[in-house]
Amino acid sequence: MPGGLATAYGWLDEAIAEGAEIVTAGRRLARELRQAHAERQLATGALAWHTPRILPWDAWLNARVEGCGDAATFPQRLAAQAAAVLWERCLERAAGLDGIDAAGLVPQAERAWRRLNDWCVEVRELARLAATDDERRFARAAADYARTLESRGWVDPAGLAALVAEALADGRLPAPRRLVLAGFERVTPAARRVIDALAAQGCRVTEPPARTPAAATRVLRSADADAELRAAGAWARQVLNENPAARVAIVWPGLEQDAHRAAALVREGFVPGWQAGGPAHAESVQVSYGRPLAAYPLIAAALLWLRWTSQPLTVREVSVLLRAPSPGDPARDGLCRLELELRRFPERRWSAAGVLAMLRGRDDGADALAWLERVARVAACRHREAPRDTPAAWAGRMHDLLEAVGWPGARPLDSAEFQLVNRWRELMNELARIEPVRPRLGFTEALTRLARAASRTVFQPESGPGRVRLLGTLEALGLELDHVWIGNLHALQWPPPAHPLPLVARALQRRAGMPDATPADTLAFAKRTLASLAAAAPAVVLSWPAAEGDRPHAPSPLLAAYASATPEKAFDPGWYAGAFAGAVQHGAVRDPVPRVRPDECIGGGAYTVREQAREPFSAFARRRLGARELERISPGLAPKRRGQIVHAALKQLLSERPTSAAIASWNPVQRGARIAASLTAALAPHERHADAVLRSLLALERERVAALLAACLETETARRPFAVDSVETELGFVAHGVRLGLRADRVDRLPDGSLFVIDYKTGAEERLLDRHGELVDLQLAVYAAALAEPVGGLAIVQVAGPAVRWRAVGAAVDQDPLEPAAWAELLSRWRRRVDAAVEAFAAGDVRVNVASPADEARPLGLLSRVEELRREP
Repeated sequence: MPGGLATAYGWLDEAIAEGAEIVTAGRRLARELRQAHAERQLATGALAWHTPRILPWDAWLNARVEGCGDAATFPQRLAAQAAAVLWERCLERAAGLDGIDAAGLVPQAERAWRRLNDWCVEVRELARLAATDDERRFARAAADYARTLESRGWVDPAGLAALVAEALADGRLPAPRRLVLAGFERVTPAARRVIDALAAQGCRVTEPPARTPAAATRVLRSADADAELRAAGAWARQVLNENPAARVAIVWPGLEQDAHRAAALVREGFVPGWQAGGPAHAESVQVSYGRPLAAYPLIAAALLWLRWTSQPLTVREVSVLLRAPSPGDPARDGLCRLELELRRFPERRWSAAGVLAMLRGRDDGADALAWLERVARVAACRHREAPRDTPAAWAGRMHDLLEAVGWPGARPLDSAEFQLVNRWRELMNELARIEPVRPRLGFTEALTRLARAASRTVFQPESGPGRVRLLGTLEALGLELDHVWIGNLHALQWPPPAHPLPLVARALQRRAGMPDATPADTLAFAKRTLASLAAAAPAVVLSWPAAEGDRPHAPSPLLAAYASATPEKAFDPGWYAGAFAGAVQHGAVRDPVPRVRPDECIGGGAYTVREQAREPFSAFARRRLGARELERISPGLAPKRRGQIVHAALKQLLSERPTSAAIASWNPVQRGARIAASLTAALAPHERHADAVLRSLLALERERVAALLAACLETETARRPFAVDSVETELGFVAHGVRLGLRADRVDRLPDGSLFVIDYKTGAEERLLDRHGELVDLQLAVYAAALAEPVGGLAIVQVAGPAVRWRAVGAAVDQDPLEPAAWAELLSRWRRRVDAAVEAFAAGDVRVNVASPADEARPLGLLSRVEELRREP
């Protein structure tokens, strides 16, 4: 059966045998041709061979200059980062932009400059035809940039083609005997000058022979882009099942918009259930589009370590460093505990020294101690205070610091990580080479420039070929395949949206014939590109999505040249998980969870009963398995800590168990003194290890809680007579073999001898009763069930806002009291509900309440699989 690189690129052997240099439009094609040659050599039994000269265009230009024996006759070449620094300076100086605006405009300026050089446009033409302020500013900056290059004897990456053409013309560079240009759908005027100079020296410049149009072309329609990508994956699976050696690719215009999602959808059709498989399943679809270098976690961690030497990090950024792959021991228990400890503190920016002071001694795990030691090395750096130095010196210090913190780790790097680290080191070397443009700078500027370069550098690790390749349109040009699917060909995507240069006058772009300068150019290029892609394989599929959300799509008008009949409907395999809907046979599982043992420790107190009544699985997971949520990072004091302070202050305020008459007798001075003393006692544990930031927040909290306590005392004077019977008292509760430790916030004694149970709420406002008069939360009923004496009422007190609000029910409440008999019946019913919930908990009831609100179900959703249960018929 046909397929495999050994049978592709029939022109390659003859070209290499002639000693031709092969220049490609992109890196992917160059890599593919080198691999094809290697496979052919292996097929002949060769063990070693000369590496053919196959390079992408930019690399070939660099190689021509580097290979020249008399390098002194050539201008000094600027690396990409050095050119970016020069552009910033020119944009600031000539265009009148500040540093931030200039840095943000550099990518657009570099893109415009590259195209001006490729189309051989004189710089003076920019100003002559500029029509807007932005165009005039860029024209001034470009003129300044060009003058600087000329006066310093520099050449930037955009000027290499002109340099090579000139050197070939005057004999400084020799020409090869033959040059093959592969994958070029558009040859720029600058490249044409190089080609003409080569030809003048006798070099034969050729292109690979044109491929014949595909014998079989199908046009398919899908419901939407998701269905189209899944269908393409399923098509690739079918092709490879029939011929495992076939070279298969899916070309997707607009892939750069969301390559990650597109790849996942192709895998969904190609390898159903790939998420549950190993790395080989995920890597079976090779994606051509990379990501910014700074977006890779390994590089993001390196930048954070470096930035921490000169400025504090947010708590989320420190958490990233705690969770980043650590050198040496893979154990991470201590690091997890450190992160939990860090989350207890208010959200703020942490210096390395601050984290060290706060977390040192909190955990003795080996991994925690090792991480804190790395933080100590960062804290010892004084890069921000160091005098200005050369870029090379800063690059060396950054490298040393990353080694000191163990980056990238002691564990072996896989192939992709190895390439990633190498590309990072290349960026560090480029930073060192900006010295001609920026001889001395401070650490902050050096790091900022490195971070910008990492954000602008798109990187994709070279990996194995994969079973099927997902490519962008330009990356697929020149490839020879057995089967190709070209998708996303709707009218809004193909011809693709035009992207003329925003900083160059449109009239100048039209006159020079630049890409996208006119609709006709965009259309012509789209036609040529589609024709080339459609000739890349003997069997071709062209497809388009009929809709995007609620917006219908029409097929690209260019499909009319390939469609001989009404488009077929593409087969969408759907979601792999959907195949299981309704297919699982449910059966009763005997004793899925054991009963509560007599010696089993159950945490949570009254909350256990409340959770059992609302969502049994939550009570089981939290109170028997010990599952708990991470404390959320929040600005200021965490809600949990604020609640602890309010509860502790109320306990101190009422610790003498005063009567209502006694409270009413306190004059304003006495009230103020009691409130101040209560707050001092409540805040003491939190102030003991507080730094300046936390002490400031606690001082603000003292003022807030003081006002709340004053409002609480005011409400107490308006109540019926009472005496505080107990505050924060532990209550014993045992039922059905379940022992719960209860702690009621407060219990009052009423004149008739009954008890009044009060619970303080310091968070969001909560209801006591629902619209049917039933308790929303069984917590108070649990306390009532644990008390051996009669209970005359239950109340929750909202202590969270400017006004303290009471909600109460019972026979002895101030508003709407119930008849004693009705109250006794109601309380008895609630106690039975408590008993039933405890009995179910003891028996191992772990049912999932699929009607729970999303915010309540989400924390344990992965354990309970509530979303899958909701979807079941």
